[in-house]
Amino acid sequence: MTNFSLSPVSAPDGHRRPEVLRAQYRYGLFYGVMVGLLFAAVAWGVDAVLLYSANGVQPWLKLIVGALVCAPVGGLAGWLTMRFERALLAVPFWVIAGAVFAGMTVILPMQIFPRLLVMLEPDLEGLISFFMAEVLIARFWVSFVWVAIFVTLAGVLEIPMGQPAAFSTSVMGKLAPVLLCGVLMVIGGMVVDSDNNKPLRAAVIAMDDTLQFALEHQGQEIDAKVSRELHLASLRHITDLIGQPRELIIGKFDRYLDQVHVIIRFDGEILVDCLTVSDQPISCERVEP
Repeated sequence: MTNFSLSPVSAPDGHRRPEVLRAQYRYGLFYGVMVGLLFAAVAWGVDAVLLYSANGVQPWLKLIVGALVCAPVGGLAGWLTMRFERALLAVPFWVIAGAVFAGMTVILPMQIFPRLLVMLEPDLEGLISFFMAEVLIARFWVSFVWVAIFVTLAGVLEIPMGQPAAFSTSVMGKLAPVLLCGVLMVIGGMVVDSDNNKPLRAAVIAMDDTLQFALEHQGQEIDAKVSRELHLASLRHITDLIGQPRELIIGKFDRYLDQVHVIIRFDGEILVDCLTVSDQPISCERVEP
């Protein structure tokens, strides 16, 4: 008579011990949460760091909100995938998760963040832009195509990689699938960051660079070519303010993210509205209370 046994990974659910199943489900949850966190770290983390260095207001807010949404959504998709262990079911689970991720890349910077910003900074009311639904829908589909590819691929890989990792006794054995999906999230996150965050962020960085140059060379004679390249003429109405502490906020913007108003708050209370076109400062005017 031939003796045989089923391994914890290959045995049907009915032949597995409860603790084995729980370990597998926990790893699915962990895997999904990490997918969500890694996506958020790239989609909004890079934006947060660059805005922080450019004196942006509430630069970490988008990252925090994005992580709080994407982590549980990814965790649920990962748990369901390991619970049912069917590749055909894993695809819709992760496509739905990808749709949520893609939706957040559009709604967060253009709807949620501006509304939260007005709640936290009441003096900005009326100066912050909100995209209309039809514009958001069009941008969502562009983001969804990219995000769905990478998120769904990470989900499909969960079963063959996650089952052995769930019972691995080494740290690297458990982290290897997460590191691989991290590469996918980096690619997907960078694409949507370039589409939805970068045009707004670039306007803030360009405005801050112009202000910093003017501050560092205040009272000095500046070459006309350099002045034109940095658009120092845009500051001609606020030269008396550039020495004060400043905070920059993304204000109103058009549907193509080409014309962006950057709101500057000097010394915590004086507001200035600066128009940028294609990341180039054009003019700055004080905002009356």
